[in-house]
Amino acid sequence: MEVLLANEVEYVRGVAESRLPEGTVDDKLLRTLVTAQFLAGARTAQDGRAAVRAGFDVHHRGYGITAPADARRLRSMTS
Repeated sequence: MEVLLANEVEYVRGVAESRLPEGTVDDKLLRTLVTAQFLAGARTAQDGRAAVRAGFDVHHRGYGITAPADARRLRSMTS
């Protein structure tokens, strides 16, 4: 399971790095998003985007204004 999730994180990292400014990819966020998709069992692209949005919100919960969810980063990971 760890190897499968690690491979997925690497794939998502490649996508994120191609769409975001250099140095802005957050490895912990990527792991949260991949895990959320896995746990949700998303079967469609729409379900996958919803799982990513939920994971994004969960990852940033409790940070308040110090780490608000960045809509640009979220869009880059769900489009």
